[in-house]
Amino acid sequence: MAWQTQTQTTIGSPLIADGKLFAMANNGNSLLMISTDPKAYTSLGRATVKAQ
Repeated sequence: MAWQTQTQTTIGSPLIADGKLFAMANNGNSLLMISTDPKAYTSLGRATVKAQ
């Protein structure tokens, strides 16, 4: 394990694409983008996902 961080949400279905880790959080209401740099945890962005 290179790094870990604690969060107050459930993260599900993570995937790596274009050198970034993408994961759904908050029961699918948020999309997280995280750097895959093994030296440190770096959040690259977060977007709200609206249900159809």
